[in-house]
Order: sequence, then structure tokens, then C-alpha cells
Amino acid sequence: MQSLVIFIILIYFPETKTSAVLHRDTRFVPKKAIGGKGCYIFLEDGTKFLDATGGAAVCCLGHGNEQVAQIIKDQMDQISYCHSAFFGTQVAEDLAKLLVDSTGGKLSKVFITSSGESRQSF
Repeated sequence: MQSLVIFIILIYFPETKTSAVLHRDTRFVPKKAIGGKGCYIFLEDGTKFLDATGGAAVCCLGHGNEQVAQIIKDQMDQISYCHSAFFGTQVAEDLAKLLVDSTGGKLSKVFITSSGESRQSF
């Protein structure tokens, strides 16, 4: 069934020869971003844009934040990921304590999630 779906998409949304990505708007291939620093995105032609498209993490952290990159690297050197349904980590405990403490006693526990799974888990 999956092969059939992919086949149908290829028939109705033919890709251009410049991209193998099925973009959200199939009428054109978007410009290619090659980097970012702070709140700016840089395109391959040298154009610099104020990034008004970034998600929550980019809006508060910025592109190329060296301190954040180092913290992520340090965590990746310890463990990159483990599912919270099966394992706990000290970094999760530290985050939960910080969040609980910030509520002035209104919360005693937090549920940490990285996507829409918090709506699906209960």
C-alpha cells in the first residue's frame, strides 16, 4: 500500500529535476538556505534574510549559538536519546526539578515531551 501511495504522489506531483524533495508548494523549488547566525538565514546566492520562519527553538536561541551547540554536543557525548517510557536521565530530572520549583508549589511533577505525544499519551 505504501508503494501505491508514493506512486500516486509521483504521478500527480511531478518534481522538477533540481530537487528530490516533495516541497509543500509543488509549483516551485524554494531557495536553498546554507547557513544561519543569530536571527538571520543565509542563502547560497549570498542573500541574508531576517528569519521570520523559525520555530520556537530558533526564535529564542538563534542560529549558530555556540553555547547551545556545546551543551548539545556535551549531552550527545553522554547519551543522545532514550525513550522516557523506559529510561530516565539526570538531565531530565534536572529540568523537571527546575520547572517544578518555578511553580511555587503549584506542581509536583512535569511530563516532558518533544512533540504532540503529550496529547496522545493520556
